Amino acid sequence: MARSFDAINDKIEATLTSGQAAITVFSISVWIYVISMGEGSVGYIFSKYSGADQKYRWSTENSFSNNRIRFVVKFTGGFGGWHPDYIISNNFNKWIHIALTYNSGATSNDPVFYIDGTQTALVNDTTNPPSGTFDTAGTTF
Repeated sequence: MARSFDAINDKIEATLTSGQAAITVFSISVWIYVISMGEGSVGYIFSKYSGADQKYRWSTENSFSNNRIRFVVKFTGGFGGWHPDYIISNNFNKWIHIALTYNSGATSNDPVFYIDGTQTALVNDTTNPPSGTFDTAGTTF
């Protein structure tokens, strides 16, 4: 499905079935063309949410992760957050292929990041590790 974007406030939303919403092991792969760090210093690449409650997101972030791509996951006892050791602002105005794979079966599991087909070193930026179980509520991507 091809889409056209105006680079201002574009998004695609999809509603999941209850079985799809409960998926805890997944991979996401996208091509991005970054021209800035995004609105309010956050540029959303992919997110799952329930109302205003985010369950996970993949974004470009300026303030927290210092001009990097960041992946954040919500567990019942807090958030986990990681970013690859790759400064996105050094690569504005060009196509970049990014991918991640993640198994949310345990709070100790880390995602695996790939940039342009190469696995990239990971930085855990969570001060207090999350606890509990992966929060699968919500059916909107």
